[in-house]
Amino acid sequence: MRSFRAVYNHARKTCRALPAENPSLAIDWNPEKRKDTAMGVADLSAWFTQLAQIPNPIRREFHLLMLLSGCRPEALKNVRVEDLNLRERLMHIRSPKGGTDKAFDIPLSRAMLECIFRLRRISPVIYPQSGRVWLFPSDSPSGHMEEHKEKRTVLSHWGNDLRQTYRTLAQAAEISEVDIHLLMNHALPGVNPGYITRSKLMRDHLRSAQEKLSVFLLAGIVGRGRTAPADLTRWLNSTSRTLLDDLMAVDPDVARLKAGPRAAMRRLEVQAARVAVHALPGVLIDAPSRRARRGWQTASKGLPSLTE
Repeated sequence: MRSFRAVYNHARKTCRALPAENPSLAIDWNPEKRKDTAMGVADLSAWFTQLAQIPNPIRREFHLLMLLSGCRPEALKNVRVEDLNLRERLMHIRSPKGGTDKAFDIPLSRAMLECIFRLRRISPVIYPQSGRVWLFPSDSPSGHMEEHKEKRTVLSHWGNDLRQTYRTLAQAAEISEVDIHLLMNHALPGVNPGYITRSKLMRDHLRSAQEKLSVFLLAGIVGRGRTAPADLTRWLNSTSRTLLDDLMAVDPDVARLKAGPRAAMRRLEVQAARVAVHALPGVLIDAPSRRARRGWQTASKGLPSLTE
């Protein structure tokens, strides 16, 4: 009936013969309430423990990146590899809620980059074709992940629960109201904030806010008086620190410094070649040694470039 109300109002602009009063005025609408499904700091430890036990590595990273980015699930599932700008440390959301006119960039924190690196190591191995195109590939007709729901007994919070958690804990992390709106691509209320140009805050201010929030969220891995489970620690520490440090050391404001990201991604391709030979889908893969990386150079030559 809401759709009918909108269509009728639009039709009457061009057809004045229609009655002035919309027939939907006679409807008594059922009350609606906002969902209240966010996690608090105390809930994160148990959630991370559940997440680490999900056997599918791509789904595991999807839920983690959902929490760290606050992105809507449908928009995140449609992210392509070409939407990643590692030199600028940005992820482009080309078709969010509202359509392509609302496209925006999400600044990437270190934890989010680690998540993406783990994905790029294993995705082309599990899905050789769709893994070259999509950040979250699958064997679906579209080529990318389509269903993100989990059983609540397997993972207590997923989807928009994680978006609400992002918003709730951003408040707890003392991220400013305006910064939260900008990070979540919400319209800024009032006249004065409307003068803010989001892109001019992206490289420094918003990236710092994203980093602060990611650190705050990951601090919830360890509950009070507990230590992180071994499988969780191994999973989150499986990213090559040298590779990531090379990327983080590049000044994103200096356009000429392209060797750092390209070299880092090239080593990532080498790791993917190693995974193709030695690993099975779902296995938590450790970073290779320097000696092993030299031996895999030949095997990696046939892989598509992840920076193109």
